[in-house]
Amino acid sequence: MTRHESRAAAFCLLFEYSFGGNPEEIITNAVINREEDISGFAKSLFLGTVGEIKKIDEYIAQNAEKRTFSRIGRVPLACLRLGAYELLYTETPPEIIIDEALELCREYNCDDSVSYVNGVLGRINVIKNENG
Repeated sequence: MTRHESRAAAFCLLFEYSFGGNPEEIITNAVINREEDISGFAKSLFLGTVGEIKKIDEYIAQNAEKRTFSRIGRVPLACLRLGAYELLYTETPPEIIIDEALELCREYNCDDSVSYVNGVLGRINVIKNENG
């Protein structure tokens, strides 16, 4: 499984999580009921994001431009959460993280949110760099 495929799997798990549920049960259901391949990297991205979800959502809300947090669609929100987690908590270069988030938006038919996701993640990256 490539890193992109792992990010896509983590994205799908985060999308499902946005409807509610226990993270471990979401993973188990994906593997058993839908026979999805969930790599260790995908699982760590998903569980890491969920573990920091309050802080990540605060960053998203503070940088959400003219949208209120509750008005962000589930697909762009999953892209934003995953991208923000990687920006804030991993050593992956920001340009790769943002590019991957935008690709996920396109793959999951959310082309109208690509520029929005790009802007929010770009601002989160600037804040991260300013804060060291």
